[in-house]
Amino acid sequence: MGQFGNKFRQTREKKQLSLEDVSKVLKISARMLEAIEEENFDLLPGGIFNKGFIRSYAQHLDLDPEEAVAEYLATLEAQIRAESALLESTTARSGSTVRIIGAQNSPKSETGVEEEELPGLQLPRVEDIRPAKKQYLGRRSEGTPWSRIGAAAIVIVLGILVWIRHTRNIRAAAPPIRNISSAQPAAPPVLPQTQPVAPVPKSLPASQPHAAVPRQKSPAGPAPSAPTPAVRTESTKPAPLLSLTIRATENSWVSVQADGTYVLEETLIAPAHSSVRADKQIIVRVGNAAGVSFVFNGVALSPQGNESEVKTLIFDPTGMKLPP
Repeated sequence: MGQFGNKFRQTREKKQLSLEDVSKVLKISARMLEAIEEENFDLLPGGIFNKGFIRSYAQHLDLDPEEAVAEYLATLEAQIRAESALLESTTARSGSTVRIIGAQNSPKSETGVEEEELPGLQLPRVEDIRPAKKQYLGRRSEGTPWSRIGAAAIVIVLGILVWIRHTRNIRAAAPPIRNISSAQPAAPPVLPQTQPVAPVPKSLPASQPHAAVPRQKSPAGPAPSAPTPAVRTESTKPAPLLSLTIRATENSWVSVQADGTYVLEETLIAPAHSSVRADKQIIVRVGNAAGVSFVFNGVALSPQGNESEVKTLIFDPTGMKLPP
């Protein structure tokens, strides 16, 4: 850790802050903050992001942001120089080793190491590499047989043309289809054959006034059945024989039975009327006989009792009567 990263770490520890605390406030991962303190700048995103992280981190620790950025650039430049020097030294060492291995004319190398100590170590030759490259390119070119693809395409096209021509020949050789329903009239329905009936003589002998006409036998087989005509059923129910109209000149309750069934039970509010029909018998019971009159089969009948008198009347084909 250098002076730049140590400055950030010491200031953060004096404020008793952890990397996680700073990360929550600045929204920068703790790994990035640790890389700044450890001066591992290769772990940062790079470019303007590094400057932005260092400026925010310094401002949070009450350090001068611009001074921190300048120190970061100086530290980064020093690291680049150190890495370049190390790379140059490594390259120089690798070059001397190559010269030792590649020296074939001198019995000894520049470092004094004899070639006999490394008899099996040789560098690959260029002519050993080029044939492999040519062979690879040849295999690559052989991987796409354009001539075969073109031939296959031509065969497919010819097959399609032959199939189309064959289909047209079949259609031309097929006879035209005629519309039988429009070209030929419908055949008449086949009727069952019947044997002719012998003619009836104009005059019969007086001794045989009812002589039967001879009939010829029908051929074997069941006789054709004639269609059964549809029979219409019409209602033949006769109209009701009894018709009664009840008229209320005063308010009165009324109960009416028609052929043994109650058909009316209500209070008639004057002036009101109600009609009833029946086949055999009508029984009427009124609560105010003086306020109710009747019209029976078209004949008007006057009230049949006194005021507030309960009265029962029977109407049948013979007329009106009182109950027994």
